[in-house]
Amino acid sequence: MAYSPVTGLVYISAIDIPQNTSYTPRDKIGDITLAGGSTHFDLLGAVDKDARAPLIAWDPIKRKIAWKIDDPLPTGSGTLATAGNLVFYGRGDGLLRALAADTGKVLWSMNVPGAMRSTPITVEVDGEQVILLPIGSDGGGAAMVMGDVVSTEATRQAPARLVAFKLGGKAKLPELDISHAFQKPPLPRFPDSVAKHGQDVMLIWGCDYCHGGEQLQAQASSVPDLRKSNAGTHAALEQIVIGGALKTRGMPMFKDMPVGDLEAIRAFIVNSAWKAGSSRFRCNNIR
Repeated sequence: MAYSPVTGLVYISAIDIPQNTSYTPRDKIGDITLAGGSTHFDLLGAVDKDARAPLIAWDPIKRKIAWKIDDPLPTGSGTLATAGNLVFYGRGDGLLRALAADTGKVLWSMNVPGAMRSTPITVEVDGEQVILLPIGSDGGGAAMVMGDVVSTEATRQAPARLVAFKLGGKAKLPELDISHAFQKPPLPRFPDSVAKHGQDVMLIWGCDYCHGGEQLQAQASSVPDLRKSNAGTHAALEQIVIGGALKTRGMPMFKDMPVGDLEAIRAFIVNSAWKAGSSRFRCNNIR
């Protein structure tokens, strides 16, 4: 967040995602339910319909919202407030804005070729004020694996860049072309039923926590995008997942996972790779 002593407001790039929660008792003896069970959090089930990513100007003295832009997903970056009554912030879909800090009126906006997760900063170079921000594959933030919650497929695959803006700047940002982000998968497609079972198995074993959910949409950063797995990775998949070959690099060892579950996961990974590769992303304007 950012605070402006000019307006006295705090500018918060927020996220509001409802989730459905269900509880299944572990066991019963007659009519008595034992203490214990499993709780399922359907975090992404309501994303498309109900989730929002608002930019909020909060008055900490009056304890209320001064103004709000109620944006849809994906989420926004950190915020920058300047002495010139401006607030800068970007979004995961590549939309960068400058707003009036006192009213929230959008004064300037631009689509940039990459997601924004970090916070814009301002510096002075040779007497000129410059706005700097990182965009692209990790957007300056830690690994985020919530897919379309934090970015789009296009902005998620964009290369990492540092971009700079100034009044009167004339340089043009390069076109976003990630048509070759996904190469031809090393294995043929699996039956859809097998891949769907693999998707369910990934959720059961918790693989989605690091590698993304329904579409394997891990934010490109320290966690590999499994859809880009090459032949060598697939050949060593059992050693990696069950044998713990990469546990020193942060990949847990699932020594109790049945090989059948692993093969179902492989099917989901391969089919997801074929699906991703069938699309071509080329755009100047993300939104």
